[in-house]
Amino acid sequence: MTTYNEFGRMEPIANIGDLVSARGHGMRIFEVVAFSHEFHVDAENTSEEIYYDLRCVTTSEYNLADQFDILVIEKAVGKPVEYMPKDKREEDDNRSENVDELLDELRDAMELVNLFGDHEDDAKEDRKLALKVCEIKAKLREAST
Repeated sequence: MTTYNEFGRMEPIANIGDLVSARGHGMRIFEVVAFSHEFHVDAENTSEEIYYDLRCVTTSEYNLADQFDILVIEKAVGKPVEYMPKDKREEDDNRSENVDELLDELRDAMELVNLFGDHEDDAKEDRKLALKVCEIKAKLREAST
């Protein structure tokens, strides 16, 4: 149901963070991440439209929907706005912890190289420290993609 304010303009039925369903998308639930209110004026007509940017809460797929195509399921009043599903956030947190550990390990290895050179044993000239630095850098590249 579209409501109008005291100036005769449409009011948005959903707000950022609200959970909605969208016509044509079955039983999927979307979170409103943004909306736009557009006014069109020409010599003969004036019209307005409200569009919502939606993110599916299960697949994180983005969609665009007209105000007339959505139904508010749950208002986000008093809840923080979440922009990613929890499992995606946990994956990103685990990745950042892994990167932090690798950076600490790289810093330690680089410090050893600066103190003692590339070789762990000067008699053998085995270059173990330099190889360790290369391995850590490769792991960092892999973790950051």
